[in-house]
Amino acid sequence: MPMKNFQLPEQIIILPELIKWFLIASAVGILSGIGSGILLSSLEWATNWRQAHLWIIAFLPLAGFFSKMFLFFSAISQSAYFLSVIGILTSVVSCFYYIRIVQVTYFEQQSTWITLKKVSKEISVLTSIVTLMLIVFFIHPNLLIISIHNSILDLCI
Repeated sequence: MPMKNFQLPEQIIILPELIKWFLIASAVGILSGIGSGILLSSLEWATNWRQAHLWIIAFLPLAGFFSKMFLFFSAISQSAYFLSVIGILTSVVSCFYYIRIVQVTYFEQQSTWITLKKVSKEISVLTSIVTLMLIVFFIHPNLLIISIHNSILDLCI
């Protein structure tokens, strides 16, 4: 007696798809593992080279310097002198902090661990508000653009 309307179980029907996705996931896992291995070995090589050649630290600020220099030249060519002066002043102030970070990171030996201090409630609330604003403006940048545009229009009118 022949069987009518025989159907394969659902697990057997989706077996080719499971095999296909398992092979894809395996390939992605292998490639990402190889990529992270290459990244870690190149990072170790770069760290060893930097520690063997401490003079290279002197060139770290040059990339930022040249990019800011081109921005300032562009601002000056567009007659944005006030913006250029503000940019130069903030760069001079931040230069002190960058040099201090390099000094502490590479040339000073820390004998104690840096511990976190308890933050007051006001600073915690302020930090939370600023972080929330950054997240909102990152997700919806049009809010920031429209508010700045309206502020500029109010100043011009």
